[in-house]
Amino acid sequence: MQRDQRSQGRAALILGDNTFEAGIDTFAIESSAFVKCIDAGFECIVSEDQRSTALATLVTLHNKRMEERGGSDGLHSSELVGFHEELTRLALAQGWLRLFVLKLNGGTVAALYGFMYGKKFYFYQSGFDPRYSQYSVGLVTMGLAIEAAIGDGAEEFDLLHGDEKYKSLWAKNQRDLVRMELCPPTSRAWMYTKTITWSRLARKAVRTSLTMLHSPISSEAK
Repeated sequence: MQRDQRSQGRAALILGDNTFEAGIDTFAIESSAFVKCIDAGFECIVSEDQRSTALATLVTLHNKRMEERGGSDGLHSSELVGFHEELTRLALAQGWLRLFVLKLNGGTVAALYGFMYGKKFYFYQSGFDPRYSQYSVGLVTMGLAIEAAIGDGAEEFDLLHGDEKYKSLWAKNQRDLVRMELCPPTSRAWMYTKTITWSRLARKAVRTSLTMLHSPISSEAK
């Protein structure tokens, strides 16, 4: 049996009542400017009638945001979207789903998808319309989602996998993640694992190159 072990980045966490200490100044500035200049609204989807439409909007916004970085590998196929369609339906029925939308002049410009279970909020995915980057709609949506989680009694806001720069605006605590893959000691398995590794490296290189063409922080957080 062969083992392939690699670091998978960090899961940044926000704990307790001091959640906003790291990001409050930036959030306050951006959200204040946003609210003053625009007719905006923020809501959490609570009905089945709204859920499917809101999820479809999030998928569209997420893929728009990721286009400039080589595309998404999280919500890019009909199979994955179908899985989340069923998952969000079940999670809403259980009271776990947290699907937020940020509206500007009547249209949705950003969305955030996560789960509230026990005393922990699990952030899963988000998206925004790049045309509204100047208003930091991604940052505002994240801040309002954290605020809502605190209102729900969350003691921890888990940003999960990834070391994107915008997470450092909010989080003080980090956890190392390790990915372990086991495979039989055969040439076929070796070729398969190498192919997967090369594919991951190629996607990462493309995204890094595309990200460097844009503003380092605005393309992720705004």
